[in-house]
Amino acid sequence: MAFDLHNAPAQERKAEPPKKKEKKPAVEAVKEKVSEVKNAVKEKVAAVSKKEKKEKVDKKAAAGANEQGVKKSESPPNKAVAEDAGEPQPSMIDLRVGKIVEIAKHPDADSLYVEVSLDAAPQDSSN
Repeated sequence: MAFDLHNAPAQERKAEPPKKKEKKPAVEAVKEKVSEVKNAVKEKVAAVSKKEKKEKVDKKAAAGANEQGVKKSESPPNKAVAEDAGEPQPSMIDLRVGKIVEIAKHPDADSLYVEVSLDAAPQDSSN
């Protein structure tokens, strides 16, 4: 049996319109809760920043009183300041090369190994 495809009617293809996604009421409730939490956090941050500003003003006033010879009731703790070495430089790296000769399984872990012996190159003391 022969089919006549040249005289057959053209097939009409129409794209279906996109389906509208309806937002569930739960999604809206979550969005409202999130906005409430954000507002509460903003209020707390504002309250904390006001408190910190007030403490700074009090500290400045106490420092001014100390300069005038008035004894302060409590002293602030001394905080250690970390040294800033600046930009990292290649000369700051302590790179050593060695060959792991023997390993053993870690006694407390299933997939961890412990280095038992290492064959390392002697350290160059010219640096």
